[in-house]
Formats: sequence, structure tokens, C-alpha cells
Amino acid sequence: MAKLDDLTVPELETKRRQLALMQMGIGTLGMVAGFVYANKTGGHFWRYVGFGLMGSIAAGSIGYFTTYQRIAKIETKLGTKE
Repeated sequence: MAKLDDLTVPELETKRRQLALMQMGIGTLGMVAGFVYANKTGGHFWRYVGFGLMGSIAAGSIGYFTTYQRIAKIETKLGTKE
């Protein structure tokens, strides 16, 4: 990762969007994993809903806590450059 001081405002915004998309992708993978688990255990509609929601929350929180600090640093640099 390049130093944040050397990046321009559009580059910083792009990095922030990339991290947000990565966070959403991790949550989506958790939801799909919940659906796969519900399918393997012989679930019906509400079982798919429950495991999909639980997988999305579990994986999404992991994605959030791993990307939050980097997003906060980027937003701080954006605030000082604008």
C-alpha cells in the first residue's frame, strides 16, 4: 500500500471505496456460506434465512473490524487534504 500522504484526493477516495467493497464482499461470502450450510443440513425457507443472516453478520463483522482502521486513516487524510 502506498503511503497515504503521497496519494491525491481521488486516489484516496478510490482506496476507501475498495475497502468498503471488500467489506461488503466478505459479508456476502458469509451469507452464501450460511445458505450452503442450510442446504447441507436439510433446511427449509426459515432455516436459509436464519443461517444466511447469521453468516452475513459473522463474516461482515470480521470484515468491518479488519478494514475499519484503514478506512478511518484514509478519511482522516481526506479531511486534511480537502
